[in-house]
This record gives sequence, C-alpha cells and structure tokens, in this order.
Amino acid sequence: MSRRAAPALDAAAIGLMALAILATGCRSDRSPPIERRSPPPKAGQTAAATDTARDGAQTTFETGKDRFVFAIGGEPETLDPGRARGVNENKIISNLFEGLVEVPLGAGPPVPGVAERWQRSEDGREYTFHLRKDAKWSNGDPVTAEDFRYSWMRVLDKSLAAPYADMLYVIEGARDHYEGRNPDPESVAITVVDPHTLKVRLAYVAPFFLELCAFYTYRPVHRATVEALPDRWTRPEHIVVNGPYTLVEWSLNQRLRATQNPHYWGRDALHIREFEALPIQENTTMLTVYEGGGLDWNGSLDLPAIKISTLERRPDYHVNPYLGVYFYRYNVTREALADNRVRQALAMAVDREAITTVIKMGITPSATMVPKMGAYVSAGTDVRFDPKRARALLAEAGYPGGEGFPRMQVLYNTQENHKRIAEMIQQMWARHLNVQADLENQEWKVYLKSQRDLDYDISRSGWIGDYLDPMTFLGMWSTGNGNNNTGWSDKEYDGLLERARHEGDEQRRLDLLRQAEGILLQRGPVLPIYHYARAYLLNPAVEGFEPHPLDLHPIKYIRKTR
Repeated sequence: MSRRAAPALDAAAIGLMALAILATGCRSDRSPPIERRSPPPKAGQTAAATDTARDGAQTTFETGKDRFVFAIGGEPETLDPGRARGVNENKIISNLFEGLVEVPLGAGPPVPGVAERWQRSEDGREYTFHLRKDAKWSNGDPVTAEDFRYSWMRVLDKSLAAPYADMLYVIEGARDHYEGRNPDPESVAITVVDPHTLKVRLAYVAPFFLELCAFYTYRPVHRATVEALPDRWTRPEHIVVNGPYTLVEWSLNQRLRATQNPHYWGRDALHIREFEALPIQENTTMLTVYEGGGLDWNGSLDLPAIKISTLERRPDYHVNPYLGVYFYRYNVTREALADNRVRQALAMAVDREAITTVIKMGITPSATMVPKMGAYVSAGTDVRFDPKRARALLAEAGYPGGEGFPRMQVLYNTQENHKRIAEMIQQMWARHLNVQADLENQEWKVYLKSQRDLDYDISRSGWIGDYLDPMTFLGMWSTGNGNNNTGWSDKEYDGLLERARHEGDEQRRLDLLRQAEGILLQRGPVLPIYHYARAYLLNPAVEGFEPHPLDLHPIKYIRKTR
C-alpha cells in the first residue's frame, strides 16, 4: 500500500476500503480537562454516528453502540500480565484482568478493584487489603487473597523472566528472594490473612505503591489454568480472567475480541458488550480504517504526522498531556558505542527542534528522560544540539571526520512516524558527523525480541510512565533490570536509586533521583528526543473517556450514545 496521501474519497468508498483492509489482515505499529469539541448527539438519533470535520470530510462510525473498537500497533507479544512489557499489551490486559485497585475515570488516585477497601499503617509500610466477596474468575471460581500472593510470587520466580520483576522489589524481602539471597518464599512479606484479606509489608515507604497495584504486572492470574497449560493458557479457548471482559477470539494479525465476563462483580454497570483490538502497523492504514467507520479510537497508534495539519482542524481530534519520552537507546556491548564520547557525539548531532516541527501533535523537544511531573525538576544537561562539539567528541574517540567509524544499524518497529524520524536522524548524522547508518524496521514482537537479545546497534524506543513518579523513568536503567536492554551498568547510578528508595524525606528523595538522571544523561545509553503529548481521534458518540496522564481508559467506564 502506498504511503503517499490518498486522494479524497467519499464515505462509502472509504468504508469499502476499510473492510477490504480488515479482510486481508493488513496491519501497521495530572491533566487539565479537554474541551470536548464534538457536537452533542441529537435526541432520538438512531442512525450511525457521523462526524463532520471543518474541512468538510465526513466519518461514518459503523462499530455499533455496544461495541468499542480501537487499534494497537502490532500483534501482542503476550497477554500474560507477568510477562507483558508494552503499551499494546496493556490496552488489552488491563480490560481482562483486575487488580486490587484500579485506574480511575480520568486523572486521580486509584479506586477500588478486587479490594473494596484497604488500610495503611502509621509508618506507611504496611497495607491491608480487604477483597470483595463477590469477585470471581470467569469460570466462576472465587478470587482470593491467595490468587494475588501466587501471582506476585510467580513474577518473583526468575524462571518466568518477568520484565517487571523489579516493580515488586518495593515489597519487603522480594529483591533478596528474586536475586537468590533468600530462596524461602515465606521471606517475602505477602501474607494471606484469610481468603479475603491480604497484608503486604513494604521494604520502604513508597507513596506510589497503590499505583503499582493498578499496574498489569500486579494483576492476578488463575493458578490452576496457568499450571495446567503454561504455554497455552492465554488462548481464547483456555483463558480464565477476573476482569470485566474475557477473550473470545484472537486471530493473528487481524483482531482480538473480548466480551463481557458473566461472572464479573460489576457486570451490571457495563455499557459496552464487547471490544475489539485491531493490530495495525501503518499509521495511514489506521486512519483509513477509522475514517471508514471501523475504529472508535486510534488506541496505541500515533496519528500519521503528514496528516496532522488537516486532522487538527477536525472536531474529533484531541490532544492531551501524556507522561512519556521518545528516545533512542544504544547497545553499549558494541565496541564503538561502548565509548561514551561516541554516544554523546551522536546525541549532540540530533536537532530535536527540527524533528518535533515535522512530527507535531503537541510533542515537546527534550534532552531529558523524565517529563515534568509534580515537584520533580529534571536534571539539566548540556547534551543538546551542538554539531561542532559533536565532531570534536567523535575525533577524541578516534574517528576524526567520521573516518573509520563502523556503519551503524538503527532499528525501529514498523510505523511510518518512526521511519520518518529515523530517516531524519540518519541524515543528521551523515551531514554533521559523516557517520552512516542503515535503517531496519521489524514488526512489534520481533522488534521487542531484538532489543531483549541485544541484537541491534541503536534502537528507537519509547517509555510511558507506569506510575506517577520519576522512578518509573529511572529505575529501568539499573543493573540487570528487565527493561534495560542496553548492556549498560553504573554502580554510582545504582547507588543513588537505592538511596532514593529508602529516603523518607520527599525533597531529598527527589534530589537523589535528579542526580541519578544527570548520570544517565551524561554517560548513559540513551538519546532522548522528545516528550510525548497524546493526539488522538475519538468517535464523538463515546462517553466515559477522560484525559489520563498515562493514556489509560478502562473500557468498563465507556458508553456510546449511538
């Protein structure tokens, strides 16, 4: 399919094109309230929802009143909460499995999930969760405190290779158990008081612990099913879930479909009967499907940059703050990239302003990893666009004028916007440093595996906060972290993070994190490019979809007026 802008088509033609695309399985990769610019529904309207843009284009939504359809940027790597690592997976897992606490509608603190209430001890280190007695798995089994203990201990079993195992290190004894210093599972302070009471003792005061409990790694799995079918339990014919929806179809590279869980405790409040996630890699393909009525929301895909000037005039276009950073990571096991002067030179040869001018969508150029949040002020850095300094550093590293520098490979997951950015950076390195780079795109699952196996030189990456604290952007770069995937290790950096974890004074804790970020920027394996905003298209008939800094929109809150 051509990546050039398609000629204008009427709504019927677009709808036929969208259906053809789906039939052939074509694919691609605390905030203020937004102004809902979509026209309100007319009383008694029963026809398909339509949205007329200011430029006259019309979209007819054919997804149905009781169905919600969105896009994800590629085939999910897994639907196992303990093994998942990406935004695409989270969009589905968070609607199939429910944690002790849940994401609210819009910005705000976590709300009750399986736990209907909880208490925190005076020292801030012990939490007692009281589980609702009507919480059940989709096969009718009761959801118990033991389900959570089993699921969390499963993540702390090294054989699972959970990428987010370190997220549980906040629990007393968890790190020592995972790293083998204390193999006794009873040493981990997760206590089942009774079937409906779970007590957790933390290793240190963590003001973000409840937000961790809402993250998918902390969500429970059904033990009997997992142990009976360890490699097949997430298939539709086997999966057992405890969330509002249960998976009924997974057609590779085409769609995932879920319907209401008949045993979900809050089923009577659900408005959406079923949801579908469509794996689509190309941004323009996604837009075509949306405009043909095949999507309610563009989901985890960015909008095509080449269309933003037109799209931003439409009433179904919105932009929200989004806690995330777009960056490149270096594989420091590669000889040339092991030299920090080379990494700094490559970073200083990138004109971030030029990139964000092209990509638009409300993004902000940045040479820091941690976006603005709360009282945290990100570390200052001199790793900014400075071609002259970049050339000097490259010469100091033994590559004057780029002479003798090995040809680099830049990896990115298939999506037009990623390709466009990679091409711009490729040209900048050639122009300013005489460094040549080849571009390689891979579909989502293969791309993740290449990163995990360190089978790359430089890789396009993005990181969306898992919770509202700077640690979510810094902890991943510690030695041995499952999301590091660069080969980089720094004892001073690790030490600062560890001190921050045990620092009771909030300002001193933030100061330690700021020092750690400074080390990461000065000698780490990252090249930050911009901080995200979330630009999206949304069917005007959708309600219960509010701005969230992590772009989390549980389908259980959503309803459609038509």
